[in-house]
Amino acid sequence: MRSRIVRYAFILLHLTLVFPVMAQQPPGLGSDSRLQRPVTIERGGTSLRDILQDLSRQTAVPFRVSTGVSSWRACVFVRKLPAAQVMSALASTFDLSWRTSGEGYELYQSSEQKSRQEYEIRQTVTRRKAEIQDALRRLAGRRSGGDGEGDYRMRSMLQNDPQLVAVLWALTEDEWQRVLRGTAVLVGAERVPPRVRREGNRITTLFVLYYDPLGNGWKLTRYQPSGLSSSSYGLGGEEVSARERKPSDLLTSSEASARITDKPRNPQQVIIPEALLALANATGTGVVAEYYPLTMLPRVLTYMPTSAKALLDALDTLRLYTVKRKGGVLQFSARQRVWHRLADIPRETIARWMSDQNRFGLTFATALEIWGLTDLQRDALGEWASFMSVRYQYDAPLRSMYYNNIAEIARMRDALLMAAARLPATARQNLLAGKPVIVSLRNPATREAFLYASAQLPVTDVGEAWIQAVREQRVRYGVRLITSTPEGGIQLNTVMQDARTPEEFRERVMAEGIMGTPYWFRAEVEVVRLHGGVGGQVVRSRQLDFSRYTPVPEQGSRAR
Repeated sequence: MRSRIVRYAFILLHLTLVFPVMAQQPPGLGSDSRLQRPVTIERGGTSLRDILQDLSRQTAVPFRVSTGVSSWRACVFVRKLPAAQVMSALASTFDLSWRTSGEGYELYQSSEQKSRQEYEIRQTVTRRKAEIQDALRRLAGRRSGGDGEGDYRMRSMLQNDPQLVAVLWALTEDEWQRVLRGTAVLVGAERVPPRVRREGNRITTLFVLYYDPLGNGWKLTRYQPSGLSSSSYGLGGEEVSARERKPSDLLTSSEASARITDKPRNPQQVIIPEALLALANATGTGVVAEYYPLTMLPRVLTYMPTSAKALLDALDTLRLYTVKRKGGVLQFSARQRVWHRLADIPRETIARWMSDQNRFGLTFATALEIWGLTDLQRDALGEWASFMSVRYQYDAPLRSMYYNNIAEIARMRDALLMAAARLPATARQNLLAGKPVIVSLRNPATREAFLYASAQLPVTDVGEAWIQAVREQRVRYGVRLITSTPEGGIQLNTVMQDARTPEEFRERVMAEGIMGTPYWFRAEVEVVRLHGGVGGQVVRSRQLDFSRYTPVPEQGSRAR
């Protein structure tokens, strides 16, 4: 009898997780007359905290959002809709709930919703692990079958990279769980067959395996005495059922034929907030969408469709959203929301990294923060920053340079920087002060970082290592030039040199006969020489330059 009760309880829990319940609403939500007041909100990629502040201002009802979800961002475009309808759409879109809080309401994630999110992660990891292990067994001739497009790509990837196959076979259960959740895993060369370690005349000493849950691709980096090499494999996105209903079917005939009149900032790069606003303007429907800029901003439409139906179908090709409709509101829920959320970084954090008053750029302390992020976050940050650098290269040159710098840091696989980022707070402050910091190699995270560093010079099996940062401040001046090419295009060129004054630098550059529209700037350069070693032996040294840019007034000087 007891076993039957336990079995029924397990089945009930499984059904609760697999089949989501409706977002919970507090008693009396529908009867609160204050929530029938019409509200108008136009927010493209704003935190839930700011959106609820908009609701509070327009209804005089206190709204708050719990700390764990307050930084999640949304695109909300609604006009003269009852506040209760907007509240319901927010909860449904994000799979959140409302509860009363004093005289108002709080948006939060219930324990059931948190469990559902973790269950989704476990299910995805289990499925992907089974797929790759099944492909490995087929490759080894232990079974046959599989003829789908995804299966073909996976088999092609494995057949063309025996080192990747060997590394995958070597993974432990814990490493499978980590790598499929977006964490890079280190695999020592001694764990793979000797014949696989050699790549031509090069012998690999360390493998680093990374899997991108959102891009559904693998990257294998090989550390060798002469340097490193890497291979990347994209396996495509999730499979889509042929019977899945098109989002444009949710539109009425008049809404579907509505003309799109909005003009995007860049016609060849229509970002999601622009597309959703254009859809709301054309159809008159409300739009509420999850929006995670780090992973969604680089996904763009290459043109703005001319009708609402064509626009909604074009958005569907990005495979980012599941769309449903309730009344006059279209709700866009992210298909892989758990991975988007795990890769996200609060907007306030990025803003703090980005600028200090009128200076744009990075510092060593900022780089340590970036390297303290998860691999998934750094990967997303690098993609986002690269996109932003291109997007602003002509309109805001210094901002573009900063984005390029942050992309380089996010993608940098520097062992010493990673080891420094994993130091405790007190030890990190000592490092920033220039003091040698002793680190324990018995700490798995620190030892893993030193394995990176020692890939070219093996570290003996000792208990301690040390890291030291020698920092120097320099001032340089630079100019970013925008010139026209003979073919009618635009070309960018950046010159940065040491100089005592901006006038000296400007005269030097002007004497070289530069041409184009100049953007003069001052760069405060933090030169960091980072050393790491064991005992009296330096294992690895690395120089890193971090620049902060400030505009310099032109003062009448013009480039020819």
